Amino acid sequence: MPRLARLRSYLPLALAIFVALLCSVPGALAVDPSVIVFQGFRNAENPSSGVYTMSPNGNNVNKITVGKQPSISRDGKKIVFVRGGEIYLTNADGDSLEQVTNDDLDHDEPVLSPDGKTIVFSGLRRGKSFPQIFAVSSDGTNERALTPGTAADSEPSFSPDGNRIVFVRGPGDSKLVTMPAGGGDVKYLTGNFPFSTPDSPSYSPNGKRILFHAIGHNGKEPGNFIYSFDADDGSNLDVITKGGNEGSEPAYSPDGSSIVYRRNINLYSMDADGGNVKPLTNLSGNDGGNIGPSWGR
Repeated sequence: MPRLARLRSYLPLALAIFVALLCSVPGALAVDPSVIVFQGFRNAENPSSGVYTMSPNGNNVNKITVGKQPSISRDGKKIVFVRGGEIYLTNADGDSLEQVTNDDLDHDEPVLSPDGKTIVFSGLRRGKSFPQIFAVSSDGTNERALTPGTAADSEPSFSPDGNRIVFVRGPGDSKLVTMPAGGGDVKYLTGNFPFSTPDSPSYSPNGKRILFHAIGHNGKEPGNFIYSFDADDGSNLDVITKGGNEGSEPAYSPDGSSIVYRRNINLYSMDADGGNVKPLTNLSGNDGGNIGPSWGR
């Protein structure tokens, strides 16, 4: 058989092996890396908060709907957000709006599971002193509490395989904790570290690290810095933001190579090791603000 014909005959097998390897890697889901979603408002318009999208380079900024606290699905196709205290779902382009909850109760910080079937969120229910973590099916059915409401639990986020949830537990000196996706025994990850009040936790795409913001020293002056540590036990702490590069509300890119984050009213990106810092938005104090970016979280 001629050499070119032999090479062509191997292509279907090579493609099948590549697909099998891709599917076998934890967290290696088909993702659209071209969309960052965030909450913003513009003083020149109706100042109510809107759900915005943009390209990873900061171009193509687009307000797709009114709402707050948006989070994009891991495949980049769906955005979950809050409007009027209720949870909504929409396509990444703002089409096909669906209301998920409708019970006049508190719903905050919704995040979709990797398979898109479940939404976790935080909420304060009548008769409880503290907010809890809840789950609800994406069609609005089967709402259930995952934490008991004996501590202030907030900011949940799924692991890439959907098996665990990381969240913030307070009040007071808050900690980062994880638990099974169906609720159960929690594991405290933050102990005697050089920071306080950690927040905005999320898993790396391979599930090995947890990214978060906290107030710390970074070896110099106190400030807002971005950290990561091992997802299993909180070991191997890394200060990602370097020098005077303060930041908060971090989120990994779908491939884990970059991080989007907020500094004051603007959004920035940087490499996962803290290098190559780039501004994505350029608002002044009179323009409005951008917060809470999500990038295939």
